[in-house]
Amino acid sequence: MLEMNEMTKHLMLVASSVDNYCKYLNRNPNDYSSILGYIYRVYQDKIKHLSPQGLALLLMYLKNVNESDYGKHIDVYKDKVDGIIKKSKTLDEQFKKMDKLKNKI
Repeated sequence: MLEMNEMTKHLMLVASSVDNYCKYLNRNPNDYSSILGYIYRVYQDKIKHLSPQGLALLLMYLKNVNESDYGKHIDVYKDKVDGIIKKSKTLDEQFKKMDKLKNKI
């Protein structure tokens, strides 16, 4: 049996959360792997405190954003996604609250 380090465990939890969001939104989860890889390389210091589900929710909102604008979007969402998840009873509530933030960008 292979032992997983903490980063591998974290990435697997993020991937699982992305998969759940994608099933709910009827999207392809493979569309998010390159975004995740990029933000881990470039913005790791900004996202390191996010829960796996919070990071997955953030990824859903970076899909149609230019890479050059990721930093701006991450700055808006990074301190709010986990709170939105905790305060929302449904995925619909999460997306409505995220949409309100998106409109402020």
